[in-house]
Amino acid sequence: MTPDEARALLAGPFGLELMRFPLRFTKPAFFGIWPRRGDPLVVNNGSASLIRRGEEHFAITCHHVLDGFRQKRAESKRAFFQVANCRLDPFAQLAEERDRPDVAVIRLSAAQAAEITRDSNGIGEAFLEIEDARSELVPEGMGIAFGGFPGDLRLQPSVAELNFGSYSCGATPVTTSRDDYLVCQFERAEWVRQGYEPEPATIGGISGCPVLRIHESEAGIISHSFGGIVYEYSPEFDLLYIVPAAAIYDLMGW
Repeated sequence: MTPDEARALLAGPFGLELMRFPLRFTKPAFFGIWPRRGDPLVVNNGSASLIRRGEEHFAITCHHVLDGFRQKRAESKRAFFQVANCRLDPFAQLAEERDRPDVAVIRLSAAQAAEITRDSNGIGEAFLEIEDARSELVPEGMGIAFGGFPGDLRLQPSVAELNFGSYSCGATPVTTSRDDYLVCQFERAEWVRQGYEPEPATIGGISGCPVLRIHESEAGIISHSFGGIVYEYSPEFDLLYIVPAAAIYDLMGW
């Protein structure tokens, strides 16, 4: 397949499905201080990867996202934290957390998992099932997909209503692969753009979103597996930094 043929393919329905796919397994993780009457609601958000391992359900985000909530909780007893419509105390359900790698794993009850995905069609509709075996490191040149919720696309139609716009990429190559991090160098001149959301000025807010490794069989069949989570984006150099799935497995002792 030539580069022009690949661009034409990605510009059609196939490319749109690739772009949408990682969004199936993520929801916004947001926090703030519930306002007093007459005051505006101000929130910060990251993203949460929805992961299932056997019968266990997890929301995986970044340590720095939870650290932001720690600061809010120190400021006020009215501080709250939610994954989608599910309000919870992440520290009471914390399975593991580290600043290096920048990961926080929240264990969810079956009821919470159901509440997070309830009435979802497309975005955040399911938990991604992962294997028991430790996943392999995504090699350089291999394609990945990701999707999350930039703060630039967050809208507040009313005092107690939030709308989180999504941003995703259906295929981009890994440019650097290390045991403890992956890097993707964006080359915007090569992008094939689709979708209805405006392109955000910055994609801060996708921290914690799922990264899916793209597999292609000899027959040309595309499949995905859990590749890690996004933990940082450098707008100056258009670099996306990823915690590999293998590092999360090691952290959890899986």
